Amino acid sequence: MAVKKFITGIDPGNTSTKVSYMNEEGNIESFAISTVCAPASEKSDPFSGNTQQKEYGDTERLQVRIHSKSLNSTYYFVGDWARNKEGMIQPDAESSDKHKSELHTVTTLTGLAIAALKTEKTETDLDYSGGLPIEEHKRIDPAHVLERYVGTHTISFMDGKFAGKTVTLNIQDGQIHVEGVTSSLGLKYDIRKSKLVARPRANEIGEEYALGDLGAGTTDLALYDVDGLNGYVSTNLNLGTNKYIDDMVKEIFELKEFDSVKELIRNNGKDPVMYRSREEFLNDVIIPGVDIIIKGDKPYFKVSWQRAKNIDVTDIVLKHMKNYFDAVYNKLELFWAEKAPKIESFPLVGGGILFAYNFFKDTKGYILPEAELLKESPYITSRSYLIANYIKQHS
Repeated sequence: MAVKKFITGIDPGNTSTKVSYMNEEGNIESFAISTVCAPASEKSDPFSGNTQQKEYGDTERLQVRIHSKSLNSTYYFVGDWARNKEGMIQPDAESSDKHKSELHTVTTLTGLAIAALKTEKTETDLDYSGGLPIEEHKRIDPAHVLERYVGTHTISFMDGKFAGKTVTLNIQDGQIHVEGVTSSLGLKYDIRKSKLVARPRANEIGEEYALGDLGAGTTDLALYDVDGLNGYVSTNLNLGTNKYIDDMVKEIFELKEFDSVKELIRNNGKDPVMYRSREEFLNDVIIPGVDIIIKGDKPYFKVSWQRAKNIDVTDIVLKHMKNYFDAVYNKLELFWAEKAPKIESFPLVGGGILFAYNFFKDTKGYILPEAELLKESPYITSRSYLIANYIKQHS
């Protein structure tokens, strides 16, 4: 019997909210929205799309009206379009609780609505499949978290590609998984043409293993032993890429090549801001540079700001990447030695793998995502939540 519910998985991260969904061909697709929002007015930009007839991307110019029992407000700018808007909020550099976050709720509902529209759905039934960091999951009753999402939510798009369209999400049930624990599913399995299939790394992982999920706000460390998940040993650390991204941007901002730009802005009574969100910096600087490294070429990272074009910031970026890598690698090694000395394997997932890939690529003993999954590293957790959702609905 065919499953009629829309199958998704969502990872509300502290830099971006990752959304995975089953497309109309029965395969997994993923996208991300910067975890940023700001209060919006009841009207959209009156000139939106009228000047150049620009064709917007799925996550550009997100201004939405959300009717939901879980939100106190109704109108929001979401993702990159919230940058520099009055009242803009993004997560702290250190991890903060997600279970009570209005920000994460807004980006989650908006992301699910976009996924629905990408599959031409304006009303859909679905089960929520997301998660919480390990220590937060230990403290919080998952049922209380699920209450935020179960019910009917109406999301209307006021600007951008989907302007004028409304999506009704009927979230009927769901699961609150443990971050860094469920993630092994994304390494072991895939869904192709609506069928669950094993990935090449499935046999490498084995039955007893540790798993590291390297995120923006936390590093999750999980142990699977003969009894399954070891909840006493598994934990998460307030160690993520956000702090190191902020340190990079701060040092780059102080380069003399940008002094004239900063002076111009200050002379006009404003505070100069080089990057309006961490996700913008990642997209503009880090991801293009990491792509170069993945291809096997020498690392090169550059920044442009107004007339200061293509300023080489490679040394700064690599320094802070190395600082992050050293901090995380030390915790991984310590966990392996103290908590999981007899494991068969230690796979790693998460955006931190890509962020510091220049250093992770040379590590020994850890299982990194296979080549075709490497650039999907930030989505492995959301893909895993989707796979768990699929398995539940087919059981």
